[in-house]
Amino acid sequence: MPPKVYYYDMNFDFYDEIVKPSYAPDRKIFRPVWTFLYILMGISFVIFYFQPMSIAKFFAIPLFFLQLILNLIWTPIFFKYRKIGLALADLFFLLVTVIAMTGLFFKISALLGLLQIPYIIWLFVAFRLNFDIFQLNK
Repeated sequence: MPPKVYYYDMNFDFYDEIVKPSYAPDRKIFRPVWTFLYILMGISFVIFYFQPMSIAKFFAIPLFFLQLILNLIWTPIFFKYRKIGLALADLFFLLVTVIAMTGLFFKISALLGLLQIPYIIWLFVAFRLNFDIFQLNK
């Protein structure tokens, strides 16, 4: 059985210790950005939940939960285990999953799709940042 990972076990100082590209934001920016994105995800989920069942909703349900899992495991992969390359792979699959989910969300409701746009933009930024950190810290 794998060891349990707790938020307080994370070494967030790791971000300060690694070599980062010049455009890398201060780590203090991440908490408010992710709070905003999780609020949008929560709003999306409520709207999504009350939509009638359709083919798009049927396929969007597992994608929503898959992206949530991929999102949640990135933090321990990067900060606790310091596996920058594995975190990058996780982000790649997360981005692909969110793009596919968003396409289905747009078929269900324009508002659902639009609520995902900030998330997708941030994931592209996060992917690029993770990629550059991976390159700089081989």
